[in-house]
Amino acid sequence: MSLITGLLLGVISIIAMRMTGIERQRGTWVTTVLAIASFYVVFAVEYGNHSTLIIHTIIAAVSAFFAVLATATNAWWLAATLIAHGVFDLAAGRILPDPSPSWWGPFCVGVDLTLGVWLTSMVYRGDFDDLPGN
Repeated sequence: MSLITGLLLGVISIIAMRMTGIERQRGTWVTTVLAIASFYVVFAVEYGNHSTLIIHTIIAAVSAFFAVLATATNAWWLAATLIAHGVFDLAAGRILPDPSPSWWGPFCVGVDLTLGVWLTSMVYRGDFDDLPGN
């Protein structure tokens, strides 16, 4: 159920971005990546384990780095970061401590992959002209 909910939220987000015309703006996608990456940090704060907080802060910082890199270089980095975070959601808890609720991983996979695939299709079609390097 949480995966389906994530997929639906991803689709609803795309529809809302299209309706408002913000889907082609780099700030929309950078902010989305930063928000998505920060949730594990929030869960780690609640979890209360310092090493878990450090690990997830580093992962969020890496995601932020690639999102910012995309603003100066190539939109493919944004799409790749979203998809990579979806893959990370599949692996969280198996290879790293996972401070999130049990439903979070599947939910976030749905959101990340839906948004990542959509952004990939936009960049591939050349429908994302707000970023350099497309």
